[in-house]
Amino acid sequence: MILSFIPNIVFHLIVIAGILGIVASFFLTFIPFVNLYKLPIQIASIILLVFGIYFEGAINNQAVWEQKVAAMEVKVARQEAESADANTKIVELIAKNEKLILEKDNATDKIITKYITKYDNRCDLPNATISVHNSASQNLIPKSPSNSN
Repeated sequence: MILSFIPNIVFHLIVIAGILGIVASFFLTFIPFVNLYKLPIQIASIILLVFGIYFEGAINNQAVWEQKVAAMEVKVARQEAESADANTKIVELIAKNEKLILEKDNATDKIITKYITKYDNRCDLPNATISVHNSASQNLIPKSPSNSN
């Protein structure tokens, strides 16, 4: 908005000019110029005063909002710092848990290789099982498995 580029002092001066115009139109009637243009001076002064007071309120409202924004920015910065700390703790906890899981996996692998390698690596299936499997893979009805040895 264009009015945001105007310094606040301008609006303060408009209020002062409105007040001075009203005072001059009522009390300085002995001056011929003021007496001659009393009504236009009063109307212009009231318009200036209303305009100035309106923008004084806007300036005050803007200042209040800027304070609220500044307070929220401080709060957000504090929350971001707390979040960073929490993220660091979470990352450390995850790393610790991954290390424990890896250790358990290694222990499990050692146990499996210790006991499984004791036994024969072959898996002997009866011929009947092989026959049923082969028939099923070819989508055929198998012959009686009792006939195969």
